[in-house]
Amino acid sequence: MAWHDPDSWLTAAFAPRASTILVTFLLMILVPVLLHFFLYRAAAAPATPSFAVLGPSGSGKTSLVTHVRSPPAHPFCLGWKR
Repeated sequence: MAWHDPDSWLTAAFAPRASTILVTFLLMILVPVLLHFFLYRAAAAPATPSFAVLGPSGSGKTSLVTHVRSPPAHPFCLGWKR
């Protein structure tokens, strides 16, 4: 039985039948989902806090981030002491 015979399994696999379309659709949906769960089950991404600094050009976004990340050279007072 050759692959091009009407009753071969390869001809049946590529035939436009409802069963072939259903099996292909299920494989198309299930394989990526199962692969995702298998690959990403063990290694969860660590949650890191992040934020976006938005503003016009030249408004000091880079300067603000640089000052927030580096330790202060001289601490400043946030309020009046009594």
